[in-house]
Amino acid sequence: MDVYTNEVFIQTMINREIVCGIASEENDDFITVQGSDNSHNNKYVVLMDPLDGSSNIGVNVSVGAIF
Repeated sequence: MDVYTNEVFIQTMINREIVCGIASEENDDFITVQGSDNSHNNKYVVLMDPLDGSSNIGVNVSVGAIF
């Protein structure tokens, strides 16, 4: 579930073309995002934990994303 959520968030942010970089708790390396014109002119760097508390899913306790 962690990996899937991470992939969905990353792909969504890349498609929006507003972030120039992404750091995720699920990835070892920083992800650099180039704009549609191959530049780095996008405005934001996102730091995230895409599915915090994922170990709680099995016991029906709250989970969420942290940005």
